[in-house]
Amino acid sequence: MKPPGISCGSSSVTSSRGRSAWNLSTLSSQGFLRLLGEPHPARDVDAVAELFAEISDGGGTPIGMMLAAVWRAALLAVAEGAPVESARAGLAALKLDEAALGSSASAGSV
Repeated sequence: MKPPGISCGSSSVTSSRGRSAWNLSTLSSQGFLRLLGEPHPARDVDAVAELFAEISDGGGTPIGMMLAAVWRAALLAVAEGAPVESARAGLAALKLDEAALGSSASAGSV
């Protein structure tokens, strides 16, 4: 859910007043996308993977780690110069089969 007054464009987030709140090319040039694309160096637990696990299947499979890796790869691709639209298209091409996740988690296999 987006905060009120924020709308997402193709490569930037714009405030309700029409001013750019931030731009992905700026974030990339400043190194922020690279920081977001890498696991936290001082933590044993991957908070991003845990979030993806919780919202996908509750941690019954390693899908959280896999989704975190894909998300980070998309961020790093943009940080290295790939067009934002191509990274989004790559992410959109992935489909999550929730029925398969449920059956794998209950069977205890991957």
